[in-house]
Amino acid sequence: MDARAASSNAEDYNKTGARWKIENSAVIARPGYGDIMTTKSYENYKLHLNFLVPEEPEWVKNEWKGNSGVYIHGSFEIAIHNSFGLEPTKRTNGALYRQAAPIVEASKKAGQWQSLEITCINNTLTVTLNGKIIQDKILIKKQTLYGFPASQSGPIRLQSECSKVRFANIAIKQL
Repeated sequence: MDARAASSNAEDYNKTGARWKIENSAVIARPGYGDIMTTKSYENYKLHLNFLVPEEPEWVKNEWKGNSGVYIHGSFEIAIHNSFGLEPTKRTNGALYRQAAPIVEASKKAGQWQSLEITCINNTLTVTLNGKIIQDKILIKKQTLYGFPASQSGPIRLQSECSKVRFANIAIKQL
């Protein structure tokens, strides 16, 4: 893993361009190569994206299956995991990582495209996964692990943790 991949400093990300691959109209996370993020900062917006969690070998532990995330303002992570059929926790798919568990488990099986929509208004999040509200008006205050210092605005980061998660159909609408 390179220094940028282990950094939680926004300046380290500005030193080099994105280093993920694009294949069949999807950007693919490259474990060990750091996250990618927008060059623009956002405050109040709606983010829509599709993601596909890959199938992992049986020896990969649950928390590491399909491990990725979306950072709001570069600071607050909405977790992406292969947690189909598991009880929601503060570390499963759609969690505000280590802070708020999803109110319902709405994940699809690994290998299937999923839809994620995040609405952020004045640091309050509503998250919809596959058409179901999983976080409802959660006020975000404390940055999550590896998040940039907490802020009212910032870039949107897609995390490269340890799986080749695919992202497609990414759209941001300022509110």
